[in-house]
Amino acid sequence: MKEFFEVCRIEFLGWHELPIDRPEFFLQPHDAAVEEALDGRACLGKHAPVRSKSWTFDRENEIIRSFVVPFCETLRFLFLVPLVIAAGVFGWLGGEPVMVSEGDRQVPLWLQNAGFVWVPFIIASAFAAWFGMNDLATARASFAEQSVIFQRKHNWIMCWLYTGTFGSFIGYSAGFPLLAKIQFPEIDVLPYVFLGPLIGSLSRVSAGWVSDKYGGGRVTLWVFIAMALGVLGVLYFLSQENFAGFFAMFLFLFFASGVGNASTFQMIPAIMRKEMDRLMPRATEAERLQHAEKESAAIIGFTSAIAAYGAFFIPKGYGTSIVLTGGPEAALVVFLLFYITCIVLTWAIYTRPGGLLYDVERGGDGMTPRPAEA
Repeated sequence: MKEFFEVCRIEFLGWHELPIDRPEFFLQPHDAAVEEALDGRACLGKHAPVRSKSWTFDRENEIIRSFVVPFCETLRFLFLVPLVIAAGVFGWLGGEPVMVSEGDRQVPLWLQNAGFVWVPFIIASAFAAWFGMNDLATARASFAEQSVIFQRKHNWIMCWLYTGTFGSFIGYSAGFPLLAKIQFPEIDVLPYVFLGPLIGSLSRVSAGWVSDKYGGGRVTLWVFIAMALGVLGVLYFLSQENFAGFFAMFLFLFFASGVGNASTFQMIPAIMRKEMDRLMPRATEAERLQHAEKESAAIIGFTSAIAAYGAFFIPKGYGTSIVLTGGPEAALVVFLLFYITCIVLTWAIYTRPGGLLYDVERGGDGMTPRPAEA
């Protein structure tokens, strides 16, 4: 059972997000048959997705990807949050409710509980990670080893791009309900707004295969084009005071941001593997791979932390725009310009002919070492 639980853990993290050149780096089974399956899988090439480790794991992991993860995401948005904000489940620690008008009566909502409810799970996960995730000794890296990412330009570029995907997702999740309520006060939007975060979460866990097949850079480029078009759609339907179109465009934005969450994460290991060939031309392949894996992990963590500020900037942008101009259109125009910069960066640096990921994502080797720049 030890191997099964290790596989489950990786599947929940997202099999399309992890460097997969050395599957044994992530799984450390002690069963000879499983080790043989891993060795065979490792021969399939650098860019093959780690979908399975044996025939037995195939079925179990497919069930997890197809049913368990979407079910957990659905449960999280459809049931848990609506339940905890409707009652003072944390007592005096949870603070006072906000009174919301519903017809001719006032209904208390503990909106802060939507965040507080995750605190026990976060604490438990932190303890479990500290005391239980000690089987990946080869993945350990000191802060000094990880801090080298601050000298990598691609770390900062990916912070910008991941803010455009994950930052948009959590920012829209935070600001969409109130924005819809303000712009369409005659419509009771609360029963429907949960669909946005739900669609974004499901698209994230179900669309990773697209990036594995076509390349994270190419998918990310089309994601930002889609998000720019989505913002234009929101602006148009706002001007027409059309709630159905406004709502549909935001669902489209949530869907695209979820796909982009997966594709941008998929880019990072590929970028660092390619960069290590340039930065460490005299190192062995194993040494370059080890450094690429460590820096990829650090960059993934850092970009996630930076992108989380989207939960502040997007609602704040709406509020500032409404105060200064009387509507959210100015904020949406800024978001549109931001997505245009993401399109330009993704194309110019990664996906154009001669870009860093062009050969990698189109089947060429693209891995010829180049000398490090002075």
